[in-house]
Amino acid sequence: MMQFVHDASPTAEAPLDHRLSMRLLGASTASLIGFGLCYLLLRRSAPGRRFDAGAFAGSLAVNPSDLGGNDLKLLIWPTLILALAALVLIGAIRRRFLLGVAAAVAAGVAVGVTDFLKDAVFTEPVRGHPNAFPSGHTAGAVGCAMALMLVTPSSWRAPVAVVAGAFGWIVSVQVQIVSWHSPSEVIGGALLAFAAVTGVAGLLAWFRPVEHQALRYESVSLAVLGVVGILAAGTTGVALAHGFGRLPIAQLPGIPLSRVDLNEFVAGASLSVMAVTALMATLLLLLRGTQLGGPARSGAAAPRAT
Repeated sequence: MMQFVHDASPTAEAPLDHRLSMRLLGASTASLIGFGLCYLLLRRSAPGRRFDAGAFAGSLAVNPSDLGGNDLKLLIWPTLILALAALVLIGAIRRRFLLGVAAAVAAGVAVGVTDFLKDAVFTEPVRGHPNAFPSGHTAGAVGCAMALMLVTPSSWRAPVAVVAGAFGWIVSVQVQIVSWHSPSEVIGGALLAFAAVTGVAGLLAWFRPVEHQALRYESVSLAVLGVVGILAAGTTGVALAHGFGRLPIAQLPGIPLSRVDLNEFVAGASLSVMAVTALMATLLLLLRGTQLGGPARSGAAAPRAT
């Protein structure tokens, strides 16, 4: 039985899996395309900009005192460095040091790319403030959550996807509650994190042997992620319907906020939860019971039969 402390010595005969590598690299490419579409639809189109601005305005009225902002400030560089070190340590404990390093690199790349894009590419001020697209907090949280799935033994990968995914979408919602980011910024950060992790995993599967082991609790974990995603999608739809006046809504007492902004805030937060949950479920389906970062082959590296 597999233990979390370390794996049994991996077999040197484990094959490369170019088919898995191509799926992961394809998912990474699709995520980058999704990132571009997110930018075009929510940042450049008039309806998207209105929705994004309305959701941000809603967060300002819902939480005018920045309640919880100090807690989020803890999730910056010191915490990120500790998380990356933990990924490397888990890989070392499992005798898959390269896997641990690759997972940490993937999460780090996600954060580094978001900072570069904010500072050098998407520099136009938004809402009278410096650009915050994409969200580095979301990229860091979701990137570390997905990287943890890479280094986790396959027997625990599915439950980890649920727990780590919950951490990812909680951070994605909290950065909106404290008015640090809008929905487009959060979703963009999550898509970049997915692209970085699947890209690194795809390269690892191309060059290093891949083992295939049993995946426990897959159905239950996918069901939980599915329920969360469906609830988030339903909330998004209802909030948008309210916001466009198709359903009646009572004004909340004590909140000087238009009902459109309030509903756009709820829709934006729910849409972010749906996006993060869908990405976590997709990564779980891509990886399943595979174990990446096996030992280098002594002979010619033959790919796994497709």
